[in-house]
Amino acid sequence: MAGLVAASLIFNAPLEEEANPLRPSNPSKAPWYFLGLQELVSYSAFWGGVMVPTVLTVFLLLLPYADRRPDGVGVWFARERMGMIALWTLILIGIIVTTLIGVYLRGPNWNFYWPWQGWPGPH
Repeated sequence: MAGLVAASLIFNAPLEEEANPLRPSNPSKAPWYFLGLQELVSYSAFWGGVMVPTVLTVFLLLLPYADRRPDGVGVWFARERMGMIALWTLILIGIIVTTLIGVYLRGPNWNFYWPWQGWPGPH
């Protein structure tokens, strides 16, 4: 709690203006924790909005039933689990990369902007 209070006193997090449905912000972005999905949806609505979340959810639901081997349980980076560690590392990297693209490299009209092209950054 003390850390949260200290961070709120140190970092300024101002609210934006009141929402106006006649003048939406451009680009209209989801909160940062959904920007990875919004980035995927910008490429393909079906794959990014339906298939990827569904496959990941089903995979997470079935994982306890599929991987019941006791080898390497409770051991960090166990050799017996390197395949699963590599898979989840790739998934995590994909989530981080798509979120960073959505936060820092998307500008007006959801166009791609390099940070040095004049787009002022995340909004």
